[in-house]
Amino acid sequence: MESSAYDVIVVGAGMAGLTAAAYTARAGLKVLLCDKEKNTGGLVNSFEYKGFVFDGGIRAIENSGIVAPMLRQLGLQVDFLPSPVSIGIGEDVVWIESKASLTAYQALLEKHFPANKDDIAAIMREIVKIMGYMDVLYGIDNPLFMDLKRNPGYVFRTSLPWVLKYALTAPKIASLREPVEEYLARFSANQALIDMIAQHFFQKTPTHFALSYFSLYLDYRYPSVGTGTLPQALERFVLDPGGELRREPLITRLDPARRQAVADRGNVYHYEKQLLAADQQALPDLALGEDVPAFGTPHTGQLNPVDGRAGLAQRPDEPDEGSGEHDTSDDRHDSRKSPGSRAGGVIQDARSGCTHRCIATFRSTTPASWPSGMVPSMQ
Repeated sequence: MESSAYDVIVVGAGMAGLTAAAYTARAGLKVLLCDKEKNTGGLVNSFEYKGFVFDGGIRAIENSGIVAPMLRQLGLQVDFLPSPVSIGIGEDVVWIESKASLTAYQALLEKHFPANKDDIAAIMREIVKIMGYMDVLYGIDNPLFMDLKRNPGYVFRTSLPWVLKYALTAPKIASLREPVEEYLARFSANQALIDMIAQHFFQKTPTHFALSYFSLYLDYRYPSVGTGTLPQALERFVLDPGGELRREPLITRLDPARRQAVADRGNVYHYEKQLLAADQQALPDLALGEDVPAFGTPHTGQLNPVDGRAGLAQRPDEPDEGSGEHDTSDDRHDSRKSPGSRAGGVIQDARSGCTHRCIATFRSTTPASWPSGMVPSMQ
């Protein structure tokens, strides 16, 4: 049994955990990053097979005013290439290269639905409107990742004007939470047309997110050596100053009173602060330090099969993978396979700003003692 002490323990080495660990290491703290998987990055991963690189999760990365300034702030070089998107019906294909491509997309729809030209025109107007909303949301580099001391003018020239635009735009975005299929039905009674447009999104995707895709498509970038390049760069950043990465430990219990995390093999990791970037459904029980596997279920002395990328225990009433009650299998975390429906759901959350939401607990110090820019978001 191993016992080690750290300033910070980060549970979960997906993109949220990697980012948190990178900024913790940057602040000069001794950090332990642990994940039950062999590779970091979660759904952002690549693997090589017979001399070719394949992506095991998402196929592109969008900046959204976050990725590029974060990499600049950390001094990391990741080369990106454009990642163009095409939309097709049958043999007719339109490439989304600029906002002007919407005209070609409208013509594509009108060709296949000539009786619904007025409906299509109305839907295009809605798409343009919502694209404008999201252009405000993602329109600037996030100031949290900017060196404002060296560029103080950014606050006055860029951030403050953006805040005013955002204050006016946010309520409009919030009013568009209706599932996109239902929203499109306001403009057309042709279900085939609605299905053709909505097929690009997960079922019941909020309208503000779904119809803004045409802006997001323009923001797609691809790391030149595979999407796994990004988590690998962050991993090196954590390890270079002396951070530690433990692969495949199953964290079964967090004890804030003793400031320790207990792994399935009996290893005990002591910490001053803990940050959880794992399965958010399983976090509350662990964060409270209850001596239970997860989800507030009674401790039976034997852990259930694991679920979640950080290795949290599976709730007893959840069907085993491969039982036929889920349209997935035990292979759903295998980087060699395409993501299934659950993986898609994670991607959807990622795209709407809800991915890998962390619950941070500060038992020993106040948030004011944290390094600048590391204020937690309590979700």
